[in-house]
Amino acid sequence: MRFSQRLLKFGPDALEDIQLSEDLRQAMSAYRAQVYQLLSRVWEVYQLLLLL
Repeated sequence: MRFSQRLLKFGPDALEDIQLSEDLRQAMSAYRAQVYQLLSRVWEVYQLLLLL
C-alpha cells in the first residue's frame, strides 16, 4: 500500500484496515507467484512433450 493511500485511512479501525490491506496485498502477491510457477511448469512440460 502506498503512503498516500495510508493517509486516507482514519477512524478507530484505521490501523486494522491498513493491516488487512497489507495482508491482502501480500496474499495476492503470493497467489500470483504460485500461478506463475504453475503456468511455467505446464509450459515446460508442454515444450518437452513437443520434443518427443
